[in-house]
Amino acid sequence: MRSPESKKALFDISTPKSPLDMNVAISAIVDQIWDRYDDDNSGELDRDETRDFVKDTFGDLGKTPE
Repeated sequence: MRSPESKKALFDISTPKSPLDMNVAISAIVDQIWDRYDDDNSGELDRDETRDFVKDTFGDLGKTPE
């Protein structure tokens, strides 16, 4: 389970102003995702790491309230 500080905003970039800025922004986002979720530094997200990413990104989306 991730620490509470990992719950802060996943992406920390400003709004891109051109297609080149968009590519730089996307690259920065991917780097942030890998830094946060590739726990074993394999360069790939395994099943558990991907599950953590999806849970943090989408939360309880689609779950029916109990």
